[in-house]
This record gives sequence, structure tokens and C-alpha cells, in this order.
Amino acid sequence: MSSQSASQPTDRLLGDFLANRQNTGLYDSTSLRKSRVEINDEFLHGESDSSAAIRTDYFGETIRNVNKRSYTFLVLMLIELLALLTMSLYHVWDDFPVTSKTRSDFVYSLVLALNILFCMYYVIHGVLKERSIELFTFLAGSLILTAYVIYEFVIYNGDRELENRKWRMIVCCLCEPFNIIGAMYVARGFGWVNFIIIGADMELGAVFDTLCTYFAMFKINLQMALSLIALSFFSQDMAFDYEWAIEAVAFSCLLLNSVISHYMFSREISMLRWYVLTSLAQPLYITWKLLEVSTVYPESYHSYVRLPVLIAGFTALMTYFLTVVWAHKARNGFGKGLRLRNR
Repeated sequence: MSSQSASQPTDRLLGDFLANRQNTGLYDSTSLRKSRVEINDEFLHGESDSSAAIRTDYFGETIRNVNKRSYTFLVLMLIELLALLTMSLYHVWDDFPVTSKTRSDFVYSLVLALNILFCMYYVIHGVLKERSIELFTFLAGSLILTAYVIYEFVIYNGDRELENRKWRMIVCCLCEPFNIIGAMYVARGFGWVNFIIIGADMELGAVFDTLCTYFAMFKINLQMALSLIALSFFSQDMAFDYEWAIEAVAFSCLLLNSVISHYMFSREISMLRWYVLTSLAQPLYITWKLLEVSTVYPESYHSYVRLPVLIAGFTALMTYFLTVVWAHKARNGFGKGLRLRNR
């Protein structure tokens, strides 16, 4: 008798809690039926560090207010990346106008700055949107960044910029283990933003995960393709010829494909024909560059850029095919209700 009377206030409070959550639009009827465990956990334990951290940004997207754990990780990563970006941009400024002696350092510094900007985007977007796949993409990007820095230091260790290169390599090598540990630790607390967006619908959750994976693959592919274009374009003389035109067309198609991809998959708009046409330019360009640097015109590339072009080309080609696979999977998720969610 006493246990029954004791449970009545709890049941009444839980009912009021669920009604309030439904009135605010955070849970629809399907979510209320399927998410008793999650809702009850929030009711019993109060608004946790994660559940109280949800808000909507100026673009209407659901993001999180950064808690202490994520805030510390985000600040440390941004300090590291800003330090590397400052050193790289200093090299770009110091080596301009480009001469035969400064061209290699200019090209590597420019490519490093490009990769650092991508890493900054990955870590900011991954933390605010609670995207674990974005943090893993950040780790992949930071490993690529570290590989560039080590290669540049090993190949060119006898010129006037040796000290700057050494500190850049030290920062990358010392911070990389903390990047990996911190990203994995922070990602363990993710989940509330996705729950607010899609509720407890497992089918819709699988569609959402597929879409997030596609965008992550697309971004890392874009990073490698732009790195390849930068390595190829700036390592040559700035004279207008057919190579310059090829780089310009490749960059334009890549940019156009990025815009089409964003609108097609985020708004579920059928633009498949244009998406395929613009995306086909990338494997053609990459294949041509790989053949050019290895067999056709290897003498047209300086020795310092041949290996990075080959690595960037093979990586871009591999991520391109992975992007195509995930694009097909994401396309199959159109019309299942994800577009109507605030994401």
C-alpha cells in the first residue's frame, strides 16, 4: 500500500514531464513510444552535462552548448591548429614572391595551411554538432598534416627555415597522441544532439548516420583533392598554358560538385545528373596527374613534389570511390522523413 502511494507522485511528475516535452516539440508521438528508457533516465538524473547543452544556432540547426570536457578539448585543439597555421602563413608570406629557391617551402606551407583549415572545421563542427565521425575525420586530417610536416622536415633540413620547420614538426608530433586520446574521450559523451534531432527511431537513425558518414567522406576527399590541385598548380611556373587550364577546370568542377552535393543531400533534392557529371571530373583529373607525374611528364615536376602528388592522388582516388559508395547509400534514404528534422 505504501509503495503504491509512493509511486503515484513519481508517476504524476513523469506524466507532466512527458507532456511538457511533447508540447515543446522535442518528442513526437513515435519518439514517446520508443524512448521510454532515455526519457526516464533524463527524468531521474536531471539535466546532465549533455542533455542541458542543446540549443539552436542562427541557421536553425541543432547544436550543443559546449560542456567543460568538450570546451577544454576544443580550445586546446584550436590553440594547436592556430599555432601551426600562423607558422605556415608566415612561410607563405616570407617566400613571396616565389623564386626557384623558395618555391618548395612556399608550396608545402600553402598546402599545410589548407589542411589546417580543414582540421579546424572538422573539430569545431564535430564538437558543436556531436558528430563522432567528424572527430574521426579530424584525426585522419591531423595525421595527414603530421605526415606533410615530417616529410618536409626530413627532405629539407638545411636551409634558413630549418628552425621554424623543426618547431612545426615538434608541435605536430607531440600533440598528435593527445588529439587521438582527446577526440575518443570527448566522442564518448556524444548522443544527445542526435537524439533531439531524430528521437529513438532506429530506422531514421541509420539513415542519419549514413548521411553523416557520406558528408565526412566527401570532406576528406575534398581536402585531398584540393591538396593535389595546390601541389600541382603552385609547383609549376605561373605561365598560362594547358596545365593551368586543366587545374582551373578541375578546381571549378570540384567547387561546383561541392555546392550540388550540399544541396542535394541536405535538402533531398534530385540533382543526380548534375552531381554525376561534375563528380566524374575528379577521377579523370586524378588519373591524369598520377600518370603525368609517374610516366608521361615526370621531368615537369620538381623532385620535392613528386611523392606528395602520388600520395595525395592515390588518397584522393580512394576516398572518391568511398564517397561514391556512401552517396549511393545516402541517396536511398531520401523521402524517409529526415529532411523534415531540424538538423
